[in-house]
Amino acid sequence: MANRKTIEHCMIFELFTIKDFFSYFGDGYCIEMPSNKTKLDNLLNYLSTQKAVWKFYATLTNGTWFHGIHITFQNEKRIKAETIMQNICKILGIGSYCVYAGGTQTIIDAEGDVIAFVDFSEM
Repeated sequence: MANRKTIEHCMIFELFTIKDFFSYFGDGYCIEMPSNKTKLDNLLNYLSTQKAVWKFYATLTNGTWFHGIHITFQNEKRIKAETIMQNICKILGIGSYCVYAGGTQTIIDAEGDVIAFVDFSEM
């Protein structure tokens, strides 16, 4: 029998208030974290090939937890990043993703159309 190595994973979580979400994460893209391990593995493999940087987060609002992933792309133009995000929607079978830019949040559907917009820049 071959020797098997056990790989241990460690995560560190930082706690901050929801109003500080943008100031902590900055510009980028957000999606709901898939609960299916295979989908999550496929997503993280795809993000790695695209040289993306991601952070996991969880928010608690009115007693409801939301688990998400904040994604940024180094040296990618916005059009290329939007195409990558549309591919992510297909990989995960989701209908939309969020874009955080300069204190605004825009929700984009899987086809690239804006479906909602919020301006947090005055906060």
